Amino acid sequence: MPRLLLARRALRGATFTEYLIVIGAIAL
Repeated sequence: MPRLLLARRALRGATFTEYLIVIGAIAL
């Protein structure tokens, strides 16, 4: 995995949380 993306996700936890919410919404 690109470390840049991981770093961005680490700095912006909200982005990762929103990603999980979107995936959850699509899964439902």
